[in-house]
Amino acid sequence: MSSLLKQEKGFAMVEAALAILLLGIITVSFYSALANTYTSSFIAEKRAISLRMAQQQLENVVKWGQTYNKSKNYSTLTTFDPVNDDNGNPIDYSKYTLDCSYYWIVPDTGEITTSDTDLQKAVIAAGLSGQNYIITLEGYKVNPN
Repeated sequence: MSSLLKQEKGFAMVEAALAILLLGIITVSFYSALANTYTSSFIAEKRAISLRMAQQQLENVVKWGQTYNKSKNYSTLTTFDPVNDDNGNPIDYSKYTLDCSYYWIVPDTGEITTSDTDLQKAVIAAGLSGQNYIITLEGYKVNPN
């Protein structure tokens, strides 16, 4: 019996070291997954805000906000629907930017032209100020006359 105990001498130390190593690997994996989730949530929130801004601008120009303008001079929204972020705080739209471009389009081909064709294409890009745009939306406005 004593020879059996001599063979197992130090075995508890190895078990404890392996358990600590395994616990460390699990902890690091958990925190890595948590960090990825936080980053994904942050990106999704910025994308949702940019999408909301671009949609409101596009709807303002294309659908009901402004009449067809032959000179393509449409106003850009400066205020947006009040919405709260995930923490219940109002969204600070001043951190975002809109880039609005308007083009005359040849109806049959969809090509951009320099003369009024009674069809305009609106391209609205939105994103965080000073960074690449997160989202771009396109819409069309037809001269009803």
